[in-house]
Amino acid sequence: MGMTYFDVLKMEFGRRKFSVSDVARITGNDRPRKLLSELKMSGKIRRVGRGIYLIPRPIKKFGSRSAEWERVRDAIFKAPFEKAWAGSTAVEIWTDGAYVTMPNSYLLVYDLLVRNADIGKWKEYLKKHSISYVGNKRVGCYVSLEGTDEIRSVMINGEPVILKDDVVKLIREHPGVYAEAEDLIAY
Repeated sequence: MGMTYFDVLKMEFGRRKFSVSDVARITGNDRPRKLLSELKMSGKIRRVGRGIYLIPRPIKKFGSRSAEWERVRDAIFKAPFEKAWAGSTAVEIWTDGAYVTMPNSYLLVYDLLVRNADIGKWKEYLKKHSISYVGNKRVGCYVSLEGTDEIRSVMINGEPVILKDDVVKLIREHPGVYAEAEDLIAY
């Protein structure tokens, strides 16, 4: 089986950002913008700025729910409000996917830190995109909104995440949930 352009981008850039000119240089493709547009439309890459792209973290979960989970993650990512991944989602990101918690194999919870003033807007946005923010589901996905007056975050692989110190504090406060996650922090 031959390699695809996407295989080349994964090997060359991994989870680092790359530009249109990087793609032209690495692949020799004379239409890199068209190539990137097709890869973006297929969901294999994500545009994170003008002419800047990123291969999103794969969802390493079980079953056929991953398409729904990715749809929800993308909708959150595109929301026009300030946000940062928090809770178990932040632990997963800070450990580069090495530590994942799920209530069960068929339910994924995205923990999201948002401004208190925006909680109503978030609820409207999520409802408009058919995304639950109520924790009574047993299958599928929902978003757990946590309000705050100030969001302190860093960007990891193009996504806003709460600070490392806050994640370490969370892990230490909940050893029954996060066990040895602190040893797996990758960044």
